[in-house]
Amino acid sequence: MSPLRLSPLRLSTPRLSPRRRRTHIVALALLPALLVGAAPAAAAAGAGQGAPAAAGPAVPAELSARAGATSISLAWRQPTTGTPAVSFRVYDHNRLVARHTSTRVTLADLAFGSYHAITVTAVDAAGRESAPTPEIRLRAWVEGAPPNPCLPLPPMWWTVTATDVTATSAMLSWPSFMPGQYEVRLNGTAYQPTEPRGMRVGGLTPATEYEVQLARLGCGAPQVFGGGRFTTRAGRPAPPV
Repeated sequence: MSPLRLSPLRLSTPRLSPRRRRTHIVALALLPALLVGAAPAAAAAGAGQGAPAAAGPAVPAELSARAGATSISLAWRQPTTGTPAVSFRVYDHNRLVARHTSTRVTLADLAFGSYHAITVTAVDAAGRESAPTPEIRLRAWVEGAPPNPCLPLPPMWWTVTATDVTATSAMLSWPSFMPGQYEVRLNGTAYQPTEPRGMRVGGLTPATEYEVQLARLGCGAPQVFGGGRFTTRAGRPAPPV
C-alpha cells in the first residue's frame, strides 16, 4: 500500500470591495474581545483596586500606673479593634524601655523620686505598631518619704500656659509638680510660685511680650526646665502700690 500523500491546503481569499475590506478588518480586530468577553477588563480593574490595607492594631485602652519607691506598675487593656495585638511596647519619655506579651508590666530599679512619662503601644503579628496611649506622668516614690529634689531632670520640657491675660496680669500654669525649690521668671524677674502647678502674676506692663521660664534652684546653677511666651493686652498700667 502506497503512503498517503496530502496536498497543501490552499485557501482562497475572496475579492472584496474597499468598503467591505474595511468592515472585514474591523471585525477581525474585535474578534478577541468578542471571544473572551469583558471578564479580563473587569479582572484588571479589580486588580488595580485591590483590598484595602489593614490599619494594624488599635491603641491599648485604659492605661493605669501605680508608683512604688523604686518601681512603677503598669496595666492596660487589650485593644478590641484592628488586627490582634501579639505584644506591647512601653516607652518612657519616648524611649523604649520594655516589651511584653501581657497587659501588665513593672518597671523596676528606678531611681527614687525620678520622673517618668509613660506610653504604651500594641504590635501585631506583622510588626505593625499602633499609635501610643495618652501619656501618664508620675514619679517613683512613696508617701512619707520625700524624694531627692536634686535628682537629674528627665529629658522633658514643661510648657507654661498663660490664660485669663489682662493688661497687667496673667494666670500661669504648668503640667505637673516639681519637688524642691524653683521659681518663675518673667523677662528675667523672679517670682515664687504660690501653687504647685501654677500662679497668678500681676503688675505687668500693658501690650508687652513676656518670656516665661521655670527654673529649679538649690542644686547648683539654676536649671531651666520649662517656659513659654504671652503678651499682655493693651490698657492702662497698674496703679502704684
